[in-house]
Amino acid sequence: MRALVSVKSATGLGLYWCAMRDGQLTGPLPTASSWHGSRPLGADGFLAVDVETANTNPSSICQIAVVRFERGAAVDIWHSFIDPGEPFAALNIALHGIDETAVANAPDFPQIIEALSERLSGNVVATHMPFDRIAVQSALAKHCAAPFQCSWLDTASVARRAWPRFAKRGYGLKSLAAWCSIDLRHHDAVEDARAAGLIFAKAMADTGTNVGEWTAELSQTKTSESRVRLAERDR
Repeated sequence: MRALVSVKSATGLGLYWCAMRDGQLTGPLPTASSWHGSRPLGADGFLAVDVETANTNPSSICQIAVVRFERGAAVDIWHSFIDPGEPFAALNIALHGIDETAVANAPDFPQIIEALSERLSGNVVATHMPFDRIAVQSALAKHCAAPFQCSWLDTASVARRAWPRFAKRGYGLKSLAAWCSIDLRHHDAVEDARAAGLIFAKAMADTGTNVGEWTAELSQTKTSESRVRLAERDR
């Protein structure tokens, strides 16, 4: 059988699928670098990312998770609590349960940029709604770091196109997870990233459309919408 084993490092807490027998590891404990490791993502692979924030400032990330998907299944998870260096708002604490105490010994965002770049660069990165992408980009800009060279994909946009019933409403993460029979503890970065990835995987299976095709379709749609807005502005 396989089980999730946590490996703590200076750049966060990695969760790794390890072979186990009778409650014991059958191989060596993975190192903190083995998540990104030796195997690049194939054509059917992608990453799912989710963040939680300390307050209404998108750059105030206090938790981030990256879940690696291959052939429709989550195969590796990496996450970290982050010291945002900003006050925690009561509303945000009520949503995710993370406060100053939880991040007291956590790295700040600059300390995990390299770890994130190793994982995200060159890959398709799925988030549910634009907020998580905006939060990561805002945190990078706040610390004068270059944007990651990855292809961002919005799983809410995928769901709206894949399933007509969600074209106009009901495409929030919690609603879609329930419809897809995905267990979800909402507002936890690991749980939300995993759910977003599973929703995308189901959409691909149901439509027969792969990662590259969905990325191209959403990119074309975004370009067309931008042209329409520019044309309307110039009237």
